[in-house]
Amino acid sequence: MSSTQEQGQIEAVRLIVKQLEGSRLPAERDLSEHLKISRPKLRTILSKLRDEGLVESRMGSGTYAVLQSDHRLSTVAILIDAKLKLGDDPFYTHLVEQLQRELQNRRIRTVMERFSEDAIEGDFTAPADGYVLLGLAASAVLTNRRSDSAPTVALLLGAQSEPQRRTSVIHLEDRTAGSRAAKMLIEEDGCTNILFFGRDDIPASRERFQGTAEQCEKSGVAARFVETRLNYAAGVAAGQDLVVNELAPETGIISTNDWLAVGLRVGLSHHSNSAFRRLPIISFDGLPLTADPTLRIKSLKVPLEQIARDAVSEILRLARSPISIGRSISYPLLDP
Repeated sequence: MSSTQEQGQIEAVRLIVKQLEGSRLPAERDLSEHLKISRPKLRTILSKLRDEGLVESRMGSGTYAVLQSDHRLSTVAILIDAKLKLGDDPFYTHLVEQLQRELQNRRIRTVMERFSEDAIEGDFTAPADGYVLLGLAASAVLTNRRSDSAPTVALLLGAQSEPQRRTSVIHLEDRTAGSRAAKMLIEEDGCTNILFFGRDDIPASRERFQGTAEQCEKSGVAARFVETRLNYAAGVAAGQDLVVNELAPETGIISTNDWLAVGLRVGLSHHSNSAFRRLPIISFDGLPLTADPTLRIKSLKVPLEQIARDAVSEILRLARSPISIGRSISYPLLDP
């Protein structure tokens, strides 16, 4: 069966479900005969629609089409970890702007609030029909959620975060990105020594370094982790503090994020040796600031616009049913 035929079968079942909102679906045998779909295939499709919150099974009663009109979203709260300083972090600032724009396009009111690790849903003062969580504190918040919590999407917590009932998690393929960055330095710049600047207690930074280390080991290249904060000022200081005469001649730098990378480039510019002022730097985020050719920074791009669109679509999906199942969604970083 072609993918087009399969999609047609799914849409045929979906149409019946929408027509019968709030009612019990016909018996499996009758529905299978009516749609000319095998019963095993029908069960697979109904399982998919169950995950989407469009149908629910009631023990001893049958399968019902969920009444969608009872689960509309009028307000979504964007909850931001209190430790995140948006003014010092252009990546999260840009992500929040994209989320606000996408919610506005859907005519959903947006409110924003800070939260901490010990927060639970009842602590949020902003009334909302759904939540988007940003920042590492979200991991602790998710463990405190009630089973009847509002639909929630947690963004960029790391690959280890697990979805829950009515809660989906969106993360990046950080380890693969780290491996790709190292491969670029090795193959395109001829680097035989790589310095990775990051923070071990930040999941994305740790995963990216692990990918870097794996690629370096495979290629017979040295890799070293340099612990630092992840902002511009820390990058300037780290770049200035590098003892260039102790570095291998073919050294390359990988920075956990763009803002740190820009600081590193500025810090390196203070060295008298022009070769070290031109050390190749690869970063992650793909923010517009790295497009300046004078910085000589290659940045793997996070698809922020797509993530914002999908985060809002995922909240709407979860809102369709009080028994909807969360999902784990991952995104690759794109080449510069």
